[in-house]
Amino acid sequence: MSEAQLDYATVAYDAATGEQLWSSRYDDPVQGTDDARAIAVSEDGSTVVVTGQSQGEDTGLTDWGTVAYDAATGDQLWDVLRNGTEGQIDISGQVQIAGDTVIVSGVVSNTDRQGDWSTVAYDLATGEERWSAEHGGPGTDTPQASTASPDGSTVLVTGNVEGDTGMDYA
Repeated sequence: MSEAQLDYATVAYDAATGEQLWSSRYDDPVQGTDDARAIAVSEDGSTVVVTGQSQGEDTGLTDWGTVAYDAATGDQLWDVLRNGTEGQIDISGQVQIAGDTVIVSGVVSNTDRQGDWSTVAYDLATGEERWSAEHGGPGTDTPQASTASPDGSTVLVTGNVEGDTGMDYA
């Protein structure tokens, strides 16, 4: 008997009746364990984006998995796996949509098993990466929340940064 693996499950319900409208599952390419962490809906209500942990193809370790669905049908539009800079364990935790941009933030681990913040912007329609940025101190750093200005021109991320004297905030 093989061990069961977890997948992302996303379910849409009618807000007035509670009737299930659709249900979709996401399984990474190697059919490993996937753990959804955050969900966002586009401003026009047409797209749902889910992010979390997925097993990476290259490393077999945890990478970010982000998937977009058509909000009316639950059909998958695109998915992307992101492996951090050092090929270690990476965990996404926040997602929001600002205009036509999906913004995902989380932790990417380095070779010392310490993590830095990472924020990535994707094109909402295609999932193509637009830019990425990292921020970190000498220890393990964890983004706790992120948001974007209403016009999408500025992305803000806040969280904990391990400094020389302990944990600070940034």
